[in-house]
Amino acid sequence: MTSRGLMLSAALLCAAPLALGGCARDQSMDVMALANGTGPSDAWPVRDAGMKYRIVAAHGFVPESQSLLMRDGRAYDVITARRLNTGEYRTFWFDIGSATRDY
Repeated sequence: MTSRGLMLSAALLCAAPLALGGCARDQSMDVMALANGTGPSDAWPVRDAGMKYRIVAAHGFVPESQSLLMRDGRAYDVITARRLNTGEYRTFWFDIGSATRDY
């Protein structure tokens, strides 16, 4: 699918809820403001898998691998991702033990 097709698909997914009172606001940007995702002490608190991938994409990276790690009794998803235009790798940390947190 082309990028134009992806954009159209995303617009159509949001169109139906808009007719019923609005598309749910994506909270990824709010979560990104809470941390930098560089390690366990700075992991992003996330509620769902989709949010993790939106945050990775917002930084211009594409996920390549994912691991579940336990540190001090908390669960973390760690995603290793690559920036396609430069080949740069980055590790993104997500605190999945905070899944019930309100943003």
